[in-house]
Amino acid sequence: MKSCLKIAIVLLIFCSNAAAQVSIGQWRDHLPFSEAIGVAASETKIYCATPLAIFYLDREDNSLNRITKVQGLSDIDISYIAYHEGQKLLFVGYVNGNIDLITDNNEILNFADIKRSSITASKSINEVIFVDDMAYLSCGYGISIFDLKKREFAD
Repeated sequence: MKSCLKIAIVLLIFCSNAAAQVSIGQWRDHLPFSEAIGVAASETKIYCATPLAIFYLDREDNSLNRITKVQGLSDIDISYIAYHEGQKLLFVGYVNGNIDLITDNNEILNFADIKRSSITASKSINEVIFVDDMAYLSCGYGISIFDLKKREFAD
């Protein structure tokens, strides 16, 4: 009887570990979500940024989801997030100046102009203010203007 119980426990542990494995060619992330650096809200989602990822609450089905590099973020070290109601975009700024725009259907668009520039000062995006369809980026080197409609830097 004891040997049958031991075999059953071993099989249970083996089966539960096998079900949790990721198949070849797939990735799974294990990131800390305890340090929040920013919160932004849309009509349907509430976003929260951590240094390494973003998670959000979908208000329609009350599901908790995450967006990481595995799901398409272009970088790590997020420094700021903000939501633009008019364009329905989540603006994600990084410490190195990289920018991601995330649409409501989770399409991620990357703009690495600041990151690739030869600026020697800090490129960190500290804050973003939206005026109409323009995003004014407060960075370590000064202010940059990004046109959200044309999806290009205006200045």
